[in-house]
Amino acid sequence: MSVKLIAMGNMLMMDDGIGITIAKELEEKLTRIGIDVIYGEKELGFGIASVKKNDLVLVLDSSCYGIEPGMITEIPLVEFQTSSRGFSHHSFHLCYLLNVYYPKINGYIYGIEEHHLRFGYGLCDEIEYKKSLISSELYKKIVHRIAARDKESLI
Repeated sequence: MSVKLIAMGNMLMMDDGIGITIAKELEEKLTRIGIDVIYGEKELGFGIASVKKNDLVLVLDSSCYGIEPGMITEIPLVEFQTSSRGFSHHSFHLCYLLNVYYPKINGYIYGIEEHHLRFGYGLCDEIEYKKSLISSELYKKIVHRIAARDKESLI
């Protein structure tokens, strides 16, 4: 049973690329603790093909809930519904496919609230300014999630 972080986003749509950007910031630290980092970007099939039945899957993407830009929302994959609003079109399709192919998959969606979703390369100034705080908070959430999973497996 391994842990996979699938980062989604379009780097040419400003804050939509936040999942990719944060995954790149954390890749070395995540790899050291045994997490496979997968860059799905727009290629959903690649992300799905690397998932196995007993994996813990963490999906990282931008979100649009109308909350403070840079805030991280965590949702269990099993609670994802096709009618969910708030996640970008990448998460929608990826999470839908994960639920179709692996209906009992163990995992979480981490949505980082975007500020500007429009054509352009790079994050908006507000998100760029918060990038290290977002990375730090997400890393803590992931480590906590893995520790909770390991504790459950011992029971």
